[in-house]
Amino acid sequence: MKKEIWKDVPDFPGYKVSDMGRVLSFKSGIPEIRKPRVNIDGYEITSLSRGGVSVACRVHRLVMAAFKGGSDLTVDHLNMVKTDNRLENLEYVSVRENVRRASEFKNLSSKYPGVCWFKRGKKWKAQIRYGGEKVYLGCFKSELDAHHAYESAYRLHVEPNEI
Repeated sequence: MKKEIWKDVPDFPGYKVSDMGRVLSFKSGIPEIRKPRVNIDGYEITSLSRGGVSVACRVHRLVMAAFKGGSDLTVDHLNMVKTDNRLENLEYVSVRENVRRASEFKNLSSKYPGVCWFKRGKKWKAQIRYGGEKVYLGCFKSELDAHHAYESAYRLHVEPNEI
């Protein structure tokens, strides 16, 4: 049986998180395993306090911060189970990669990010998120044409910002 490894939660003194996705509090002087709750998006969260202020934290982000360091990247659950916060099931990826993996796993209507089947119009629809807004790119007869529209918009709007 594998030994559970515990590390301090960065920026939250008095808390530890394990490679199994469990959170431990030393705030009351007695070690206590925190019981997480599941938020509306299906992720486990727990409340941690710092400086007298309570902060709701996603458990998978705490695990990654403690074991891999903090990052602005998305934390991907490799087996697509949002409550499986074991370190071996987590990985930092870009938002784009996370969407691609989720669409493959869920077998969505398109294998391309930003492309979906538009039943009512009986065409492929392309859209992209830019600056927090969803931008409609059009409807296309082929999935590949919709993909090309998305790729063009991605190169134009997203890639220059990553430099």
